[in-house]
Amino acid sequence: MDKETRNRLQRATRDARALLERELAAQLEGTFDIRLDGAIAPEPGPHLRPTERLLRAKLVAAVEHQLGGGHDRKAAVAAYVREAAFTTLNRFVALKMLEARDLVQQCVSRGDQSSGFLEFGGLAPGLVELPDGGYRLYLESLFDELGREVRVLFDRRDPAGLLWPRRQALADLLQILNVPELAGVWGEDETIGWTYQYFNGEDERRQMRAESQAPRNSRELAVGNQFFTPRYVVQFLTEIVRSQVTKLGAQAALGRHGFPLGTPPDAVNFPRRNRIVSGLAMATLVVEADFKSGAMITATAAAEQGRDVFAVPGSILSPGSAGPNQLIKEGAKVVTSAADILEELHLTAAVEHRAAREALPADPTEAALLRLLTHEPIHVDELARAAALPMAAVASTLTLLELKGLARQLGGMLYVRG
Repeated sequence: MDKETRNRLQRATRDARALLERELAAQLEGTFDIRLDGAIAPEPGPHLRPTERLLRAKLVAAVEHQLGGGHDRKAAVAAYVREAAFTTLNRFVALKMLEARDLVQQCVSRGDQSSGFLEFGGLAPGLVELPDGGYRLYLESLFDELGREVRVLFDRRDPAGLLWPRRQALADLLQILNVPELAGVWGEDETIGWTYQYFNGEDERRQMRAESQAPRNSRELAVGNQFFTPRYVVQFLTEIVRSQVTKLGAQAALGRHGFPLGTPPDAVNFPRRNRIVSGLAMATLVVEADFKSGAMITATAAAEQGRDVFAVPGSILSPGSAGPNQLIKEGAKVVTSAADILEELHLTAAVEHRAAREALPADPTEAALLRLLTHEPIHVDELARAAALPMAAVASTLTLLELKGLARQLGGMLYVRG
């Protein structure tokens, strides 16, 4: 996106956030007696219906959960309002992006006049009896369907999605998102990332840095590093890998490819790089390759280095099988399953060896986190507090544990033992 487009998206995101925070805060105070100063009435008011009493109990539990993150009562309510606004906005942004890709029928671009809702209403004419004509029910049905694939965003059991903008607030939100000036952004893959990023203002980032140089929880880690768009994610992960490589004393090994760090991935450099890779590897497997291809150059280098060369046979009519078939004629070992490679390299017990090796933590940080990880989900913030470790160290170590298969993220920054 060019800068002008990003600026329009930034203004829309900030306007939507302000609108939703006002609306959701008003519902907490005016309907559910959860005040913004943190005071919560001990019992639900008599004006609440049974379903609203149940909803209030869930809201109170969600606010009290925020207290576990070190917030005082006022900050806990503010944190819940922010998360609820964040979740609501991202759900509607996602619907706009899905519409642009024809993955869902038009559902929000024309509000309750969207073609998808009109068709839905035609199939269920009784919806007109509902206060909003059934539009909320229609959108929540979409959330449930999408939640099967994207549960972390559309799961309606998420406490951050308990509240729903009332009719006027919803109309105002859709008006912000449906302005013609934003029509082009919904087809862009990075729109959801920029929305995440622009939801958090520069003032918030400055305040976080002033209060603590190191991130104190997962939100500060993400906001402080602008950890939402591909550019920043790649930069963040690159720094993690680089620091781990340095810690393992492998910087010298990286230097043996002969190219300085930062060299662009030009095709002319691939044979030289791949020759290093084939020399470091125990064997090279070629699945598909033409006669003249980088894979064939790598396989030739491996043979010259005394390494095993494996090839997957294929149809003589397939150009992609010409290379492997030629390698087999020249003496490469035929492979039809992973077991063939394990047997040839005497690695039939590799799975057991790997499990035994990875069970041993590489450093005290890994050991501390592995002691805390179980089959019950635990939030990354709770891990950091329980381990008494900086959030940046916890995040980078969890990434490595995931790569090793020792940890698994369930979404929503919740982790379990791998």
